[in-house]
Amino acid sequence: MDILMSIEITEICLDHIHLIEHLWVKNRKNNSEKSLFFSSLFETFTFEIRKALLIEKVALGNEIKIYIVKDNEKDCIFGFCVISYCKTSQYGEFEMIYIDKEYRNKGYGSILIANGLRSFNENQISDVGVCVAFGNTKALDFYRKFGFYEFTINMKRNIDGVIL
Repeated sequence: MDILMSIEITEICLDHIHLIEHLWVKNRKNNSEKSLFFSSLFETFTFEIRKALLIEKVALGNEIKIYIVKDNEKDCIFGFCVISYCKTSQYGEFEMIYIDKEYRNKGYGSILIANGLRSFNENQISDVGVCVAFGNTKALDFYRKFGFYEFTINMKRNIDGVIL
């Protein structure tokens, strides 16, 4: 079977977010390893906390879309992208994106970004942002390819693993 034929990109609802938990954990570990100042904070930021924050966004009137990339031949989900947006404020955000290492540099991340941008356009979302963990220079380079550039730098204090 042709590898491209075995790859499927679909949208799942928030009720099925557990399907990406294994990848979210890898993403968190990646951010923790690259973080100069907040690695312990990343380690305590659980999937359940992240899921609760997305549910809270929905309760506040935001839309959430989750795109997954699946290798049907291996029956595994190897990438995902989560976006959120508010039609009232016309603001959208790439919440999370991750592609498993063996599938990187094959264009799947670009396809996920394109799906997110298409969704923003279809919903008249004119202001789109993305938050990148400090130290993740590969992510910065990736997002720049789609017209995202540093606007502000958000700094936090870390005292014994607690953000003040």
